[in-house]
Amino acid sequence: TILVSFELGRGDRVRAGRLAATSLLLLSISSAVISFLLFVLAEPLLIALNLEGEALVYGAVYLKIRGGLLFLPTISSFMGTMLVCNGKAVHSMVSGMLSNALNVLFVYLLLYVKLIPGLSGTAAIAAATEIACVASIIYSAVMFYRCKCPFVMRFDKRFLGKVYALGVPGSISNFSYNMAMTLTVGFIGSMGIVSLNAYSYTSSIVGYAAIPSAVVSGCIPVFVGRYAGRADVESIKKICRQLVALSMLANTSVSILILLLINPLLSFFTDNSAIFSMCFVIFALDTVIECGRGVVNIMEPAMNASRNVIITMLSGIISAWGIIVLLSYILGIVMGLGLVGCFIAFAISEWFKSTVYLVYFKTGRWKKHIT
Repeated sequence: TILVSFELGRGDRVRAGRLAATSLLLLSISSAVISFLLFVLAEPLLIALNLEGEALVYGAVYLKIRGGLLFLPTISSFMGTMLVCNGKAVHSMVSGMLSNALNVLFVYLLLYVKLIPGLSGTAAIAAATEIACVASIIYSAVMFYRCKCPFVMRFDKRFLGKVYALGVPGSISNFSYNMAMTLTVGFIGSMGIVSLNAYSYTSSIVGYAAIPSAVVSGCIPVFVGRYAGRADVESIKKICRQLVALSMLANTSVSILILLLINPLLSFFTDNSAIFSMCFVIFALDTVIECGRGVVNIMEPAMNASRNVIITMLSGIISAWGIIVLLSYILGIVMGLGLVGCFIAFAISEWFKSTVYLVYFKTGRWKKHIT
């Protein structure tokens, strides 16, 4: 995303097309390997998360389908991002809406209408998601071709160094975060099924609070990448300041609204009074988390797009292992705060990263990577 946007900012559509094709091939190969590993290691991975009994059986079926076909949503996401890079964000939006609508439709058809006899439960839900994903890929590919977006179907090894120089640090940061969250879910699993269910329900709901900043987060690499291609530092500073303020306000507002509607929202999932009590505190903490996340969701991709990938990598590693894992264990298990302790750790993690990014941005050292 960063490199393609950079080349489009410079006005070089040929290099942008070669970069897009090379990246897609690399992405397809790597995601296919990970898909195979997730399919083979589905049960051991879930056992490591302290799942057992029916939860393990259902989880293994779901993970083998979703994990085994992981390359499909990966390619779908890539196609949507490339459309955004080329200023065709509407088609990317339609692709996502189409995927979600078909997902709901096929979940209904497979679960209740029994469109495919013998396919039910978590297997049906996973299959519905993958069918919707294939439709999204087809739509995006057609729009990409019709809009004449630059794409030269050729593997160009000259771009490998550039792709991995920017991609690897970001991947290390993401890997650290995902591994940290995996371990934390393992901690939560050891706290009992009530805590695990409460985490599942709250995660499903609070995910909506981050949508405003997540929407902007997907566009930041495009804007900053194009401005960097023109060496336009002032435009980068202006857009980052505006979007950080907007993102913090939007995230916090939605989070407060969720807190006010906690009872009807949780009623969709459960009537367990213990979960209701636990979730009220968690949703209150989430207002603090979302405010910090509003900064992170803007500044992290902005730092990456301006080629300041080392600062985001180091912040991500420290946040994942030094805060999320360590404090979740200390607060949640050792001190007995349970799920609430884990969410306190999440809040500290988000504010740590947001502070690092804002201070670094204020120093102006990030400019040297694009001028």
